[in-house]
Amino acid sequence: MCRTAAFLIVVLSVAGAACDGLTFEDPSLIRISATVDRTSIQPGDTVRVTITAENTTRGVVRFQLSSGCLLLYEVRDFDGDVIVPPGGAWLCPAVITDVEFAPREIVQQQVVWTGERERAVRNPEGRIVIAHEPVPPGPYEIVAYMGQWKLVVSRPIVVQVRDVS
Repeated sequence: MCRTAAFLIVVLSVAGAACDGLTFEDPSLIRISATVDRTSIQPGDTVRVTITAENTTRGVVRFQLSSGCLLLYEVRDFDGDVIVPPGGAWLCPAVITDVEFAPREIVQQQVVWTGERERAVRNPEGRIVIAHEPVPPGPYEIVAYMGQWKLVVSRPIVVQVRDVS
């Protein structure tokens, strides 16, 4: 009986130590979500989007990204076309990035959308500038994701753009 009790104590001690030092190399263990401060705007109004990445595990989660962008977002129109970022993709530096989330760590980033799309145009002096054009009224989806290649994607949030009139 003493041997059985001693064996159980050793097994439980080893199991407990293993839980404290867990390391995962799976970015899908990070939960990505997006929230907005308002769900209805007119073009030119500001919607604050908070992107949250959360390690929901009791272990460390580490992985590599093939770019320098961790948290990104996009805005899609009612046809599913991406209107933000311009051209449909963010320009991220092409560097290998080591990412590590501590147990239960939360990382947040805030961005804004103004109910407009951006386009590169030439001004009268011939310089290329960014023009802001109001989007048509209707529903738009905002989606947050991790990494330029969308390793983990949030559920979409709908923001209604109202007519300016």
